[in-house]
Order: sequence, then structure tokens, then C-alpha cells
Amino acid sequence: DRLARKANIPENPSLYYSTLRTLSTRGSESIASLTAAYRAELQRLDMDFESIADPARSRAAEDLLNSLFDRIWVTHPLSAADAAAIATFTAPDSAMPLHARGLVISAVTLGQLEFYDSRRLALLIGAYTGTDPDTDARALAGVAASMYRYRYRPVPRDIANRLAAMKEIPGWPRH
Repeated sequence: DRLARKANIPENPSLYYSTLRTLSTRGSESIASLTAAYRAELQRLDMDFESIADPARSRAAEDLLNSLFDRIWVTHPLSAADAAAIATFTAPDSAMPLHARGLVISAVTLGQLEFYDSRRLALLIGAYTGTDPDTDARALAGVAASMYRYRYRPVPRDIANRLAAMKEIPGWPRH
């Protein structure tokens, strides 16, 4: 996967590789730095009572969320630090808005469908908590699509155990 990806970076015209080439020019930007910047921007918006009716005031947060989506989507493989930042962002007890958590889970799924990454699969499994139907649906769709796409790959034991443990989450029979 890594060799195929590296061979396609220079000339493949797909959106994935175009985005990857664009983001490669932003060397200092990381998933952790983008999640921190987004969190800071949300705090700024919470404290900004001036021009509350101005739609442009939330533009920076939207741009950061779009950059975060792209960065998560094209980063392969995810490092332990990347996975930790994503897990913190998507945790049900995080202060992140539901739409932002859903967008990040979708980015993890799209990246997983491009190239297999056991950390991505673990993140998708971890995102299913049984607390929010939208988040749970996105996470389950990502897990199911990933398991189907890579059905001929062996499932690591820790992933198999986490999949089995999902059945213990309240609400699992409804899904």
C-alpha cells in the first residue's frame, strides 16, 4: 500500500492525490495542530459577542475543519499521535460539535477506504459508543465498508476483540 501510494503521488489526477500534493506544501500542519487550532477557534467564537449576526465570524472555524478533514483523509498511515488526537476529538465527552465529530469520522472512513490502516479501523470502532445515533451510524458504516473492502486481509486480534466487544455496548441490538 505504501509503495503504491508513493508511486501515485506525483501524477495521479484523482482528488485524493491532488489533495495530498496540496497538503504536502503545508509541512508544519499536523492533525494535532489542526485539532488544537479548531478548539481554540471555537473558544474564541464562544467569547466573541460582537457581530454575532455576521456569518463571516465563523469562517475561520469552518476553514480549519475543512483543513482537518483533508489532513485526516490523506494521512497514511496514521501515527499514534494522530490517532490520539482524532480519538480525543471524536470522544463523546469532548466539547466538539456533533457535526465536526461526524466530519472527522467521515474523513477517517474515506482514508481507510483508500488504504488499509488498523489504527483507522480502531478509531472507527472506538467512535461507536451507543450515545449519538448520527455518530454511531457513521462509525458503523465506516467499519462495515472497511471490513468489506479489506475482507481478504487478516483481522488483527486486537481489532477482532474490539469488534466482539461492540456487542456489549447498550443499544447494539437496535443497530
